Amino acid sequence: MREALFGLKIWQLTLVFMAVVLFAFYIGNLMFGDASLSTLMQIDEYEGYLISEIDRLKHDNADLQREYFDLLGLSAPEEME
Repeated sequence: MREALFGLKIWQLTLVFMAVVLFAFYIGNLMFGDASLSTLMQIDEYEGYLISEIDRLKHDNADLQREYFDLLGLSAPEEME
């Protein structure tokens, strides 16, 4: 059989080329795809924002409930004070 480059047969060279292309596609997908590191970091950042927003809304809710009970002339439950 005829040898191509680097002492490899044509079918071996084709197989190596396909493996390199697939590996490059895989690495590109890891770096820039839907499950990339930057996407995961953005999601983690957004999670932190949502947690702080939940805490803020809980405090706002407690304040509004306290004001509501004051308007009704009732005392607030013990856990809210």
